[in-house]
Amino acid sequence: MAWSTALGFNDPLSYRAEFSTADLEVLPTVGGQFRAEMIKVRLDRLWMDRFYRNLPSVVAGAMKPGRRVFAFITSAEPAALRHCGMDVVSGDIIVNSFDEIHQQTGANFRLGSMSLTPQSLDAACKAITGCEFSGSPLKHLVRPNAAVMSRLLKLHETVG
Repeated sequence: MAWSTALGFNDPLSYRAEFSTADLEVLPTVGGQFRAEMIKVRLDRLWMDRFYRNLPSVVAGAMKPGRRVFAFITSAEPAALRHCGMDVVSGDIIVNSFDEIHQQTGANFRLGSMSLTPQSLDAACKAITGCEFSGSPLKHLVRPNAAVMSRLLKLHETVG
């Protein structure tokens, strides 16, 4: 059954409790009133999320098993994101593995994510490319064609 929800937060503890695909600590790196938003969209196999945090933060934890998670910056303006030691820019897609995650983000940070079960991802890759998914267990970045990424961002925004 498909469903969606939009949530708002005034503290990092309640925000982190709502993550479906990871166990994370969210630690703002500056003082001030914490504000965050999360939009969750659950379709049959595909999960989509949109995130916003007003304060620069360090995010650390681990991905939960059972889903393959892909994340990307959704803001049009430049955003500061460092993921597991790699600088991430608009147009990059983060391919998360099932181990530790560490991110540093700037203020007014916006991120989108999509996830599938490993079986659904394998079937989608086979249907789209004719090949099995050869995902590495390591964290890495993918930079798709700009037109393809623009289309993904527009679709993700529309659904969100």
